[in-house]
Amino acid sequence: MSSAGVIALAPMTEDLAFLPIRFDGSRSAHCFSGSQLQDSILIFLAVPGAPPMPMSVLGTDSIASVKLRIQRFKGFVVTKQRLVLDGHELARNNCPVKDYGLADGNVLHLVIRLADLRVINIETASGKKFQFQVDQTRNVKYLKSKLAVEGDEDLDSLEDDDKLEYEGEVLEDHQLIADISNKDDAVIHLFIRKPAK
Repeated sequence: MSSAGVIALAPMTEDLAFLPIRFDGSRSAHCFSGSQLQDSILIFLAVPGAPPMPMSVLGTDSIASVKLRIQRFKGFVVTKQRLVLDGHELARNNCPVKDYGLADGNVLHLVIRLADLRVINIETASGKKFQFQVDQTRNVKYLKSKLAVEGDEDLDSLEDDDKLEYEGEVLEDHQLIADISNKDDAVIHLFIRKPAK
């Protein structure tokens, strides 16, 4: 049997979360009204580490609404998202996507800004080590709460009198992570004061 003239097509994997939602709650690529159908644009969202995902948008959708859909279904916070088309960032959030020239088949690149994250290594007095990625606008009290949640049974009840120390200086609960150290890989020592029994 000859295969001349036969083209094999691989099925397109659809991430249904990015396709429009009908009023009955089901998702369909064909749920636009007549005027919306003409304005519908099928683009592909490129996320690092994953194949491009199809996403249906309207030409009148704002960049902000596209970012909100990405946040809702992929978990990337809107303020950390950068959408790039042909090397240019789509920075005007209130601007409709059609104003940027977005057309069927375009690949929209999602860039996640991680510059606000700080890697914090915590070492307890007993030598246990923990590592957290924390937004530098958070405070020391937040760091203590993360340690209580993700630490072990000895740390699950950190009190206000338990102290974190950095380079010999005791850190106050209200201090911001950004104010503690300019180095990305800061080691913060935790000293736990347990009440006498």
